[in-house]
Amino acid sequence: MSRIILLIAGIAVLAACARYSGGESAGKRADRLNASKAEARSLVDAGQWEKAVAVLEPLCKEATGDEQLFVMLGESYNAVGRTADAVAAFESAIRLAYRDYYAHLKLANLLMETGRTGRALTEYELAAQFGEMDPVTRHNYGLALHEMGRPDRALEEWKAAYRIESDNPRYAEAVGIGLTRKNPAEAVTWFEKAGELGAGGASYHNNVGLALHRSGDRRRTASEFAEAVRVAPGDEEYRFNLAAAYMNMGAFREAITEWDTLIVQFGERWSYTVYRGRALLELGRYAEAIAAAEPILAEYDSGDLAAAGNRLDRTPPDRGEALEVLAMSYRGQGDLQRALGLIRDAVEAGPSNVSFLNNYGVILAESGSIDLAKSQWKKVLEIDADNAAARKNLSAMEP
Repeated sequence: MSRIILLIAGIAVLAACARYSGGESAGKRADRLNASKAEARSLVDAGQWEKAVAVLEPLCKEATGDEQLFVMLGESYNAVGRTADAVAAFESAIRLAYRDYYAHLKLANLLMETGRTGRALTEYELAAQFGEMDPVTRHNYGLALHEMGRPDRALEEWKAAYRIESDNPRYAEAVGIGLTRKNPAEAVTWFEKAGELGAGGASYHNNVGLALHRSGDRRRTASEFAEAVRVAPGDEEYRFNLAAAYMNMGAFREAITEWDTLIVQFGERWSYTVYRGRALLELGRYAEAIAAAEPILAEYDSGDLAAAGNRLDRTPPDRGEALEVLAMSYRGQGDLQRALGLIRDAVEAGPSNVSFLNNYGVILAESGSIDLAKSQWKKVLEIDADNAAARKNLSAMEP
């Protein structure tokens, strides 16, 4: 009897093994899974995402404990636009290997791309905790912190990435970005270091230009922005920065060329047109300045400009600056009455704007209202005690 029982038990075990393996030995199954995994990796590396998904989906159902497969599946889902499935795949990988920093990093990147910045920051923090010596993780964590308005912590992460891999220009450039507001002169040094390591491209030169602008080096600022525009002539931000840099250094003809190019490329937007009018004013081309600023100010006041979408693109310049451009242009043409009304409106729009107040005083003085002019310049000095223009104007009125 005992022999029969043992025989039946043995048959049961064999049957169970047959159902588990489908007649496939453990060694062959391992070889097959490894071959499929290698195929999936090749497809992912080659960017053949749809084919990778087709291989990885059944593979993940069979090899349910391999977190690397779920990471690859998440990458593939993300590439083909299946965002929710990608999140779920990365989460599966994390459940299988919670301390795997790479899965946290991939999930964090995806969450950041889709606007879920709060949770992304948590995943980046975990990725940095478990992958402390991975420079990519520290760098990307810094990017997230910077976007979330935590520049000091971002700078710490970027410096950590650079310490880990000090020959990587991207990390030196990131430190420069982090220092641009805090210490622009030091930021320029870091950008130069990044350049020595091989950093380049339009965004690099634009970032250098921003640091130089803050450090007060106007000529080099324009040079860096010009290089950014040369590399990426169709980028609106870079060309705007170049035009503004020319304005700041008094190169108004060059600025007009850039404003004209922006208008051709992106349309007659508020900022381009008003700043172009300012440049024309500075060159004494009063009729052209009026022709630039007057129509767009009328559109602004009527509401048509706001209704036209992105034509009302940014402020400054504000309405007061457009009024000031017109006022000083009419003054240049000798029409003091019209100029006075426009500059008065500008002061009403910006009562603490020292430029408006100074010019209001100038037009009042030229109109014969000396005492009123003096009162405007005194207001300027109450706001800005070191204002040289107001002091000079007051001194000129002294007997």
